[in-house]
Amino acid sequence: MYLVLEEEPATEKHFNQARERDVVLQIQGYKKRKSLSTISEMLGMKNPCSPHKSAEAKLSFHQSHFQTIDCVLGSSNLVDGEFSVIHFRAEREGMDFRQCARAVLDAKHALQEMASNGTADERNHPFVLMTSLNDNPSMMWGGSRRVAAGIQNNTGQQALDFLRANGFLKVDGLLNQTTILDPGMLAVYDLILATKAKNFATCARGGGSGCDPATLSLCERCNHIGKFGRLALSMRLTKSSDGVSYGCWPQTEK
Repeated sequence: MYLVLEEEPATEKHFNQARERDVVLQIQGYKKRKSLSTISEMLGMKNPCSPHKSAEAKLSFHQSHFQTIDCVLGSSNLVDGEFSVIHFRAEREGMDFRQCARAVLDAKHALQEMASNGTADERNHPFVLMTSLNDNPSMMWGGSRRVAAGIQNNTGQQALDFLRANGFLKVDGLLNQTTILDPGMLAVYDLILATKAKNFATCARGGGSGCDPATLSLCERCNHIGKFGRLALSMRLTKSSDGVSYGCWPQTEK
């Protein structure tokens, strides 16, 4: 069963279909505790969450999806737990792509400094860019394409080129070559990638660790603040790691 996070809620008909085969279920429209009870009742499952635990942190995916990500990481010479991810949802109307790309790069530098005080090992630590920006505009939804067009000499494509030139990897190109029957699976793969990263920085709804007025303002200027960041942070709570998770992009001391 697959879960999609930002459309209309699944109906009882969809749950009935789920008993027979894999389908896409949509849980955004249900309140946190009620959603798990509703899903459990309709599918005849035990509720996996106690009333005191986060339903989001309990989401899990089929092992085959983890294997897909492991293959993608291997193709990019990345090792589970030995890379970091910065999430950049570049869909804010009128955003300054040059400024925001520099802020993403600064977040990378801040994570490097916090991890090792600038040792050679951390300077060579891989960073993955998880972003709505794409070299192929057809892979972006219409509103995102319009925003990314920007203005002359300040576009999403230029921001993407700048970040890759400064050492960021972007692995969704490899993902797009896999057989994906449902576009919603891209969100699942991104969530799995976030849980496998040593360090993860996003701009989450409601903020979180590492947030202050300055970084919250920066996030608002450079991102559409959706549900993905908060969900990724919640899922990382179940991960045993010596890494860090930030609800805002960390920045170096100026």
